[in-house]
Amino acid sequence: MKRAALFLLVALTANAAAGRFGRVNERCAGGRSSRGLLCDDLAFFEFAPASGAGMGAACACTTPTGAKGEALTSTRTGPATCSPLGLSTSGITNASLVECSTNLPRVEPSGGVLALRVEGARTNVLTRFIDYANATWADVATPTLTGAQVSPWTGTYANLAVQFDDNDAVAFEGRTQTVTVSAGVAHTMSCFVKAGTLATARLSLDGTTADFTGLSSTTWTLATVVDASSSGVAIAAQALNGSTAAATGTVIWGGCQVEAGAYATSMIPTVATGATRNADGDPTFSGVSLTALASTGCAAASIQPLATGGLQGGLVVMSSAGRAMYAVGDTIRMFDGTTEPTLAAGSASGVIKRYLNTWTGATQTLRNLTDSTNNTGAFDGTMDVTGPLKVGSDNAIIGAPSGYLVSRVQLDPDVSKCTP
Repeated sequence: MKRAALFLLVALTANAAAGRFGRVNERCAGGRSSRGLLCDDLAFFEFAPASGAGMGAACACTTPTGAKGEALTSTRTGPATCSPLGLSTSGITNASLVECSTNLPRVEPSGGVLALRVEGARTNVLTRFIDYANATWADVATPTLTGAQVSPWTGTYANLAVQFDDNDAVAFEGRTQTVTVSAGVAHTMSCFVKAGTLATARLSLDGTTADFTGLSSTTWTLATVVDASSSGVAIAAQALNGSTAAATGTVIWGGCQVEAGAYATSMIPTVATGATRNADGDPTFSGVSLTALASTGCAAASIQPLATGGLQGGLVVMSSAGRAMYAVGDTIRMFDGTTEPTLAAGSASGVIKRYLNTWTGATQTLRNLTDSTNNTGAFDGTMDVTGPLKVGSDNAIIGAPSGYLVSRVQLDPDVSKCTP
């Protein structure tokens, strides 16, 4: 009997410890964990937590909330493409890409956690992005085109992919379009491509080429090529079968884009003219009072950029004067209204890193928890917390985001509550 009681005491103690210290393995929704325990260890404010609370489903095109139900408002004029695989460039399934309409945020996975995708404005200057048979495109050699193929898109473009057949073993075959760009500026071409009988393809932009091998015949790959400096205002964008001139066979093409910039952003469907995806603007939690964070607090966020040096924008912004965490280029910064320590983020394209900022006493400290680096600066004693709380971007104050996924956002007056 004593042995049974002792076992029960040990089990209860272990369960209590797990409830207090094991929250990383818990899934909190509706105020309780997956084991029925109260989720009272959440930070003062959390958004896109590991549990997924408040985020809904990937690419549902519905507005998420904070982990405790805090209301989010977000703006973006016009639609934007959402991928249920986030920044993954392979394994993209048929009929999976979704266009979220005006003002609807995009929720995508990032390292196993649902995150908010924020991007600045970009324009696809390539017209008829998936209508390769249109006269705006021209033949490279003599390909045979077969339309009405299943595509990676839902909705309007679901069955508009086009199969190219290359039967010439002495030359590349495909389609080309001349696009109008700014001379001397970097541009990126990206295309969704899938193997038919041929598992290789080439993109060529202004003569700069990139080859892709081992293409899947069941899922799509997002292929990209970057032209570092356009040779003029009219350059050729080519979608070609094979990685060598001798290759023959079929490849299926599911949409292409040419945009200014040295990295690809989410694809922008076009018809008769180029089209612009406008910036994701200022996701805001206006009903969150931040006064408890004035003299001491912490802010943490996990960031996955689209490109190296692509962190420009507001990540966790508490007001125009007091910014708990924001980024310029590849530098994470914090600003209490007087002083502004910085930290080199060192984020490479697609690499998720976690950042933590704390302020208390006379010190504010920024930490890159992923790389174990930090920087300490003076704290003037009062963080401006007049609000509102913005997560993801603050276009007016800091500038439009370059493009990233942000998740596991935490704010708390207790500096120990923002978790690694």
